[in-house]
Amino acid sequence: MAQSHAHDDHHDHDAHSPQHYVKIYGILLVLLAISIAGPEISPHLGAAGLWVMLFTAFGIAFVKAWLVIKHFMHLTVEKPIVWYILITCLVFIVLFFAGVAPDVKNHEGTNWVNYAAKAEIERALAEHAAAQIEVDPDAEPVEPTPAPVVAAVEKPKTFEDMASDAQKKSWLMKRGAEVYTEADCIICHRSNGAGHGPYPPLVGQAEHMGDCTTTKNIITQGMAQPIEIAGVVYDLPMPPTTGLSAEDVAAVATYVRNAWGNDYGVCTP
Repeated sequence: MAQSHAHDDHHDHDAHSPQHYVKIYGILLVLLAISIAGPEISPHLGAAGLWVMLFTAFGIAFVKAWLVIKHFMHLTVEKPIVWYILITCLVFIVLFFAGVAPDVKNHEGTNWVNYAAKAEIERALAEHAAAQIEVDPDAEPVEPTPAPVVAAVEKPKTFEDMASDAQKKSWLMKRGAEVYTEADCIICHRSNGAGHGPYPPLVGQAEHMGDCTTTKNIITQGMAQPIEIAGVVYDLPMPPTTGLSAEDVAAVATYVRNAWGNDYGVCTP
């Protein structure tokens, strides 16, 4: 019995020695570094990135809380309440995640606004407006040159007026480029289709564009589910584009499927 008490006293002495606390402190620093590095590398890990981020953000926090409770709060001597504390921490972590996660995917909500997203959209709109017309304030005014008088020729103006497949594709591409700008697709996906920031590229995306029906549905109904391109996950929802005629939808669909080196086929009204 005396030997058992001596063993317990020796164990308690080791558990409360300065070296023991320095060791635990070092472990906590390593776990902190992992929890910081996890969200940084997770976007480059594809589908596994989400699980890496969740583990490093919440799993590591759970382990650190357990170490602090056990070694610095000395609750190992209060075994009946340790599990209640751990379960309570876990419940609050789950509640926090469930309450915050839905808002992360939105630009604004009740009593809050994602100012970074709004600033990015306003910047893109200003950049687009500035790119439309560049006027030199010091330039001399130029008198307009009268247009030469030519015989009036009625030009076909609708898709149905086109005779050949080549003419139809040419009309769709020209009108599609206009719709791409008028419908503000250019703001998110850029004039070269390369995208930027949280907005995905349209170049080389045959898999995500699918057939003409899929492309049409993305344009008219938007897209809510995240997509992964070159190891980067784009989860910002795309809103539907409204107010377009069937010809306009076919035109912009044909344009994004055949511009910038794409060659994914023509879509007709």
